[in-house]
Formats: sequence, C-alpha cells, structure tokens
Amino acid sequence: YRFENRLFLEMNTKGNVEIVRIVPLLLVPFVENIFKYADLSDASNPARIELKVEDGVLEFSTCNRKRKTVSFSSPGIGINNVKTRLQSSYPDRFFLHLDEGGSFFSVDLKIIL
Repeated sequence: YRFENRLFLEMNTKGNVEIVRIVPLLLVPFVENIFKYADLSDASNPARIELKVEDGVLEFSTCNRKRKTVSFSSPGIGINNVKTRLQSSYPDRFFLHLDEGGSFFSVDLKIIL
C-alpha cells in the first residue's frame, strides 16, 4: 500500500535453493530492511536480492539505494541478531559483509553448508 503497487525489486535464484535448509528466518531481517529503508521507486536502480547455492555454499546478497529520508529510527537489533545466530549456528563457516557507504546499502553473506 505504501508503494502504491510500484516497487522496483529484482530477485534471482540459482542452484537447488529449494532443498537447502538453514536456520529459520535467518535472511528475513535483510529483506525486511529493504522494504523499510530502501528507495524502491527508482526503476533505473531496483533493489536486488540474489540467492545462490553451489558446491555446498549458500550465497545471499542484497543491494539497494538508500532512501534520502527515513521517518523512523531503529535500534538495529535485526542485523545484530543475525550475526549472533550465524556465529552460534555456523561458527567459522560463514562470511558476512555489510556495506553502508554512499547512497547504497549492500549485504553479502556466504554460508558453508
């Protein structure tokens, strides 16, 4: 409703993503943050979500243009919870990189299954 049915978002999957099992709801905070903080009105810069499974490795990434103004603040517990869950469920088997610089926000996550 907030976007008046005009969202510019791309999602791509590659590999057998349907059969892979990871900790429940692990990726949800990153997707939620796109809808909460991204500028989804720019057709030339759609938000992007990619999920790939290959050779026993799950790769998840997002990239989106940041909204110029955000009318609410967040304590940031979603991403901190994801980091804690990754560390407890996949110690020494994951890589997480968040890039908040400039006008874009991106997430790169790799989990060795």
